[in-house]
Amino acid sequence: MRDTLLILILFVFNFASAQKTNSDCTDNFVLSNTESNKIYTYNAQNSITTQDNYSISASSDIKMKAGNVIVLKPGTYLKKGPLYLAKIEACTICEQTFSFPNFFTPNGDGFNDSWKVDWFDSTSFSAVSIFDRYGKLIKVLQNVNDSWDGTSNSNDISSSDYWFRLKYVDCNGNSKEYKSHFSLKR
Repeated sequence: MRDTLLILILFVFNFASAQKTNSDCTDNFVLSNTESNKIYTYNAQNSITTQDNYSISASSDIKMKAGNVIVLKPGTYLKKGPLYLAKIEACTICEQTFSFPNFFTPNGDGFNDSWKVDWFDSTSFSAVSIFDRYGKLIKVLQNVNDSWDGTSNSNDISSSDYWFRLKYVDCNGNSKEYKSHFSLKR
């Protein structure tokens, strides 16, 4: 039988600039408890839950008893340590490397006439796919400078909300996916 040790990590959102801070401390690893020979599996998220007594080393040990939940302070994450079942260490935090407008108005006035993702680091770009409200693929932006003019097959499409999915590489070299939406206003 396996007991599960679940570790939850806080995420911080900054909605004003449409940027997100995220952590890649989400690896699963198996921790052995030498006293009972039980194996605990944990997954990074926002708190720690365990079924038996359990210690995690930081400057001082954190003792956990059955059913207890410990919430970590922001900026503190759990990673595997060489001498302990787990060790609290700093974790690499990646800033989101893109931003996007919430709407665009392709009316030829020179303002907000196209929609595009602004990349702060062009090396992180992979692809941006734009969909209508029914999930039909409308446009794929294949390079960092591509934008969408509100047409499909050279025809203007109607004012509506459109969804997009972008793929990028974070500061740790991990492939990520981000989904959101924006409005086309005519």
